[in-house]
Amino acid sequence: MKKYFVAVLAVIMAAWLFSCQDAAEAYDVVLRIDGTFPDGVVDKNYGSIGEVTCNFTCNWEIVKGELPPGLRFATLLQESRLWLTGKPTQEGTYTFTLRASYVEKKQNVSPVEKEFTINITYDKKYDPKEQSKITGEFPDGVVGKAYRSTLDVKFSWSGCKWELEDGELPPGLYLDLLGWQEDDRSIAPILPTDVNAYLHGIPEEAGEYTFTVRATRRDNARYTDTKTFTVTISEQNPPDPPDPEDPEDPEEPQNGNNGNTGGGGGGGGGCNSGFGILMLAVLVLKRSR
Repeated sequence: MKKYFVAVLAVIMAAWLFSCQDAAEAYDVVLRIDGTFPDGVVDKNYGSIGEVTCNFTCNWEIVKGELPPGLRFATLLQESRLWLTGKPTQEGTYTFTLRASYVEKKQNVSPVEKEFTINITYDKKYDPKEQSKITGEFPDGVVGKAYRSTLDVKFSWSGCKWELEDGELPPGLYLDLLGWQEDDRSIAPILPTDVNAYLHGIPEEAGEYTFTVRATRRDNARYTDTKTFTVTISEQNPPDPPDPEDPEDPEEPQNGNNGNTGGGGGGGGGCNSGFGILMLAVLVLKRSR
């Protein structure tokens, strides 16, 4: 009987201790999120290995905001440490809120939330803004005269497309892409690169024209740039008027003795004729003797 009583008492004590432990856990579990995520660089591997933690094993979820494009959590279930990995694809500042919930749902433990901010930037060596530049200028032109910009304006990258983004070209001029004539390849010469913009045609109206062009890599739109140009089209210069002191077709000067000179010529002819008659008369006289 005594042994039976001791056994029952032991069971009661064990049950009481277990219930006390559950109660202690129910009131002692207070979740806490610690740590921060590091910033990242576009197109470079990102690794956050356990920087953000919870003081208990938790289930995680994003309740507000978004992760930087290209990044993801290895897992959000039953983790005390978060692993954020991937390769960022876009620069920017990204803010999001994480919630951690206690794994044992039967426990009355309140979840906890924390806001994080991750900055994604470009490495200056590969920053498209630094590596993508339009350089050069378009020359001025003259109304009615053939205009050709022959490789004056170029972009930092080949394999690009050119677009007129703002303003208007001088009437009669056209912006073509060397090497990427998609509509009519007879418009401009075809060269093995489209680094250059080709402005050509025959200007029709005089004036000052301001316009903006954009160049963009076809395989990566992040590499782009714009530039504003001003082209002045002038009227053709009129021909110089003739100089009155130096006429192009001067008339022959008139000489008042020209008529007399002609008469003198006639007189000379008369003298020659009389001399011949005289010589004929002398010859006849000699024969008659």
